[in-house]
Amino acid sequence: MTVNSGGLTDNTAAGNGGGIATGPGSGAAATFNSSPLTGNTATAGSGGAVYSQGGTATLTSSPVNGNTAPLGNGGGIATINAVLILTSSPVSDNAADADGGSGGGGRARRLLRGVNGDAVDAS
Repeated sequence: MTVNSGGLTDNTAAGNGGGIATGPGSGAAATFNSSPLTGNTATAGSGGAVYSQGGTATLTSSPVNGNTAPLGNGGGIATINAVLILTSSPVSDNAADADGGSGGGGRARRLLRGVNGDAVDAS
């Protein structure tokens, strides 16, 4: 799936990926270009905005902020055995609030790569 100059805002999922969930599988892909991901919630899962299991998630000029995973990990982004590529896409003000929840900004269990000095705030 590719989103160009769109975005995912104020979406809710009962499980993983409040904005979008991809996978499992190595062919799963999500690409966002100039598309903010804000205000999304994974109510009982991980990845408030993006959850990717296998495959690749690519964000270019697509800020990730204000997303939550109240009972999971990765308030903004959660990946499992996936590749996450961030280019000029700041990740901030996301929250994983559950006891034991980790990675307010992002939780990666394989590869997290920032390009052009992108900051990932996992507080």
